[in-house]
Amino acid sequence: MHADEANKLSDWKETDTSALQGLLDFLVLVSKQEQKCHVLLGTADDFMVDWLVQRGLRGDQYSALSLGDLDKDDAKRYVYGTLLDEYHVPGLMLPSEVWPELYALCGGNFGALRWTVSRAAASYQDADGVEAAWSYAFKQKRVQAFTRMKLGFNPKNLATRSGLKAAWTQEQWFTVLEELNSHPYHAVPEERMAALLDDNGNGQGVLESLVRFNLLSLRRQSPLAFDLPPEVFTESGLGTVVVAPNAAAQEYILCGSWKAMYKSAV
Repeated sequence: MHADEANKLSDWKETDTSALQGLLDFLVLVSKQEQKCHVLLGTADDFMVDWLVQRGLRGDQYSALSLGDLDKDDAKRYVYGTLLDEYHVPGLMLPSEVWPELYALCGGNFGALRWTVSRAAASYQDADGVEAAWSYAFKQKRVQAFTRMKLGFNPKNLATRSGLKAAWTQEQWFTVLEELNSHPYHAVPEERMAALLDDNGNGQGVLESLVRFNLLSLRRQSPLAFDLPPEVFTESGLGTVVVAPNAAAQEYILCGSWKAMYKSAV
């Protein structure tokens, strides 16, 4: 039994939550107690497991598995073996010397790779050539990611997300960028990041707000994730780290241009 977008359960609006609890109890019954089937709840919400635990799900009743991005070799096979055929344009190819930049911008993320290849195919013109097509696609990908990350410096001007306002300050966003920029593998243990953001005991709430606004991501150690080395999780006893939301966002963090932006804003 598989339910995608399972995070929609957390939007349950009925005052009487007995039906919701009945559904959750049923899923536990058929999977763990009677062992009639496997129940897979798919979601991109980093806090779905916490929500289920708050509703009584015990640690022995579930396993939380995170799907990571493709590793470099698999990502390369996906691009050359699938995407270039799917977005085939006569004359457009991906030169071997261009591949490293594509991977640096997209990592092994299916969506990011597909988006960038599709932009290169759409912009390709014989008069401009292959290099111009990929250059345009890379520029658009950087603009997309950099624009998003710069929003972190303007929390007061952001629209609400799921009814919640941005809960961080410019100073806290700068702290996040500094920590991700300097930490090994650019992955920070969740507890450490929450402590750095602690303001009147609300560090975890600030971190959750940044994740919900898609400025950060949480990654749990998982046997199904191969894009982060095991060493990333050594410092985090619970196996959860804070990372940039995507490879292009990480490039923004590493380039350091935000340092001047922060100074001009304060």
